[in-house]
Amino acid sequence: MSLITWSDFLSVEMAEIDGQHKRMVRLINGLDEHMRKGDANDIMAGVFNGIVEFAGIHFATEEQWMARYDFPGFPEHVLEHQQFTATAVELQNRFSSNQAEVTAHTMVFLQDWFYHHLLGTDKLLEKHLHAMSTGHLSSSQLGSKDAQAAGGVSVMLRSPSLYDGYTATVPLLFRRVV
Repeated sequence: MSLITWSDFLSVEMAEIDGQHKRMVRLINGLDEHMRKGDANDIMAGVFNGIVEFAGIHFATEEQWMARYDFPGFPEHVLEHQQFTATAVELQNRFSSNQAEVTAHTMVFLQDWFYHHLLGTDKLLEKHLHAMSTGHLSSSQLGSKDAQAAGGVSVMLRSPSLYDGYTATVPLLFRRVV
């Protein structure tokens, strides 16, 4: 059984971004499969490196779309990308140097972050891009509406949850190698 299952519900209705999200799902599910089989840490570290590398490419794509269409939630969205990257790079360094192993906690982090980010800020981006491309709202009209929605998502993101503790509790996301 896959850790993350793609469905149309996850689509942001943009072929380029959906394609990248699907690739991220395959990468995360691949890492989960390696972990469940008990593969060597260096193999899993390599797969995790691929996730981090591809996340950077994907984030750059989203940020280009946000800039092109004056997405009002741009700063908050980029902050989420930066927070994920900081946590993932710290884990990547530990895995690559054999100081830690990928664990179920690592997989929960990736799964939760993916769903949380996609269904939160990426869906706001989808609404904005759709409205702009169909001409239903001008950037200024959509800006205030999206800013209000982003505020609601921002409150949700700051509320107590597993996600809040990820960056503060990175040591819980892996098992130390002794």
